[in-house]
Amino acid sequence: MMKAERINQNQIRFTLSAEDLSQRNIQISELSYGSDKAKALFHDMMVAAKQEFGFDFSSQPVVIEAVPLAKDSIMITVTKIRKAGSNGSMPDSVPLRSKDSYDSDLSRDLHSPLSEADDLQMLLTERTSLFTFSDFSTLCRAASMIPDDLSMKNRLYWDTQSNLYYIHAQYKLDNEKTHYAICILYEFASEVDDDPMTVAYLKEHTQCLLGARALQKLKQIT
Repeated sequence: MMKAERINQNQIRFTLSAEDLSQRNIQISELSYGSDKAKALFHDMMVAAKQEFGFDFSSQPVVIEAVPLAKDSIMITVTKIRKAGSNGSMPDSVPLRSKDSYDSDLSRDLHSPLSEADDLQMLLTERTSLFTFSDFSTLCRAASMIPDDLSMKNRLYWDTQSNLYYIHAQYKLDNEKTHYAICILYEFASEVDDDPMTVAYLKEHTQCLLGARALQKLKQIT
């Protein structure tokens, strides 16, 4: 039976065994093409998320990562992407991507409730997100996994009192590398509200360790 696990307030991870896939008569390779079987699986995942954890992805922008495991099983991570400048959410397409190949042909839409014009506007809208890491080693691990030549703007702050590390990112979701980098941050960090007061506190009361391209620079030394 498909196993669901809540990672944090923005992520749920599903694990499907070879038996689960066999019962659905679906191959792992089919998941990347938005087939009827893949759509049915995604629907069941959303129902399970709602029933077990109270998560409602019906009007959320989300990113889906599929990672093949041993013995023909698969792990699928669903990550919420928050609308820029808002604490709410908005509908969005749902790309299914391989964690091992973020810029491959595996990115396909499973659900697209927005018009093409709305979707393009969402992608081109600049947004900011603030992520917190509990320790430096976790931050470095996340940085080591970001794509090469990532253009996303980001700064690194360190709160000496709480010993927490903050990545303040500014970006547009208009390319695969940025999508993947944000998904990595959601997996390894916790997102906090990037309201003006919080950002002002970071600038005033914490140390800015890297003022530009922080993740990219950390990747180079890890």
